[in-house]
Amino acid sequence: MARLALVSQQKSASAIMRWLGLPPSTHSNWKRRNSVNYDRVVEGLLRHNVSLDWFFAPSTDLFYPNVSSVVSETGTEYQSNEAVTLTLKALEHVEPIMQHYKVEMTEQNRQIMAETFLKRRGDGMLLDTALRQVAIALATAQGNAEG
Repeated sequence: MARLALVSQQKSASAIMRWLGLPPSTHSNWKRRNSVNYDRVVEGLLRHNVSLDWFFAPSTDLFYPNVSSVVSETGTEYQSNEAVTLTLKALEHVEPIMQHYKVEMTEQNRQIMAETFLKRRGDGMLLDTALRQVAIALATAQGNAEG
């Protein structure tokens, strides 16, 4: 309920239930039964475009499987998969930053930067994820400096 209050900006349980699109008495019914209908919570969150990852696993760096891992050609038309599109978008975003900071445009540097871009959630990133990416970049830089 605390996370629902935070995202809905509602103070009372009945107001939160209304925000989810449920009858105001739903919360008391859940308490009495000692059971929550999560499908109804999920429906309400999605109706308000709230990330289920953010709501149910706020501190977890989740695995997102790449379901469309096959690039296919149909006749003379080339169809790009979502992973390729996302990678190109990441490179378009990170390469100007690399140029600005005079980071060498190596494949390894591009990969670290693109991976960091793709691991973000909205406009943010989990602290553990950001620290891991910085550690990878530092290790790479030290390896390049020593080698």
